[in-house]
Amino acid sequence: MAKSNFSELIKGQIPTLIDFSAEWCGPCKMMKPILDQVKETLGDQVRIIKVDVDKNPSIATVLG
Repeated sequence: MAKSNFSELIKGQIPTLIDFSAEWCGPCKMMKPILDQVKETLGDQVRIIKVDVDKNPSIATVLG
C-alpha cells in the first residue's frame, strides 16, 4: 500500500484502528481474536488495519 493511500485511509470518516504486529510476536497473535470480536461487534462502524512492522517499517516509524 502506498504511503499516500494509507494516509487517506486512516484520515477517512470511519474510525481506524491500526494493529502494528509481527509474525514472530506471540502477544501480537493473541490480539487477533480480540480484534475479530471488536470488528464483529462494531461492524462497518470501524476499520481495523493490520500492519506487519517487518514488512512496512516506514509506516511504523512515521506513526510511532
